[in-house]
Amino acid sequence: MRMNIDLANGLTKEQEEMIRQAKEMPVIYDEDCPPLSEQELREFKCADRIRGGNEIQQTVILHLSPQALHKAELLGADSPSVLSRLLERALNNKDMVEDCL
Repeated sequence: MRMNIDLANGLTKEQEEMIRQAKEMPVIYDEDCPPLSEQELREFKCADRIRGGNEIQQTVILHLSPQALHKAELLGADSPSVLSRLLERALNNKDMVEDCL
């Protein structure tokens, strides 16, 4: 099941209940998503570190213009991950950083 939720307007009671129920549902493994062994989980973490990932991510609050928010919403359900990668690339681009100062 997939649902778009507008967090700017807050959650409805129905949405809160759906999220609560989803949290309580058991994980169901299948051939596309088998359970991982402890060794596989360790390797997965190692691969993330090699790619430059961190084990601990910090949550930050950003204020976006209405135009930027609209464009971000168009990125779809994975928009936070896309925005994170965009910000990472922008911060690694010295010219872009200087243009924004």
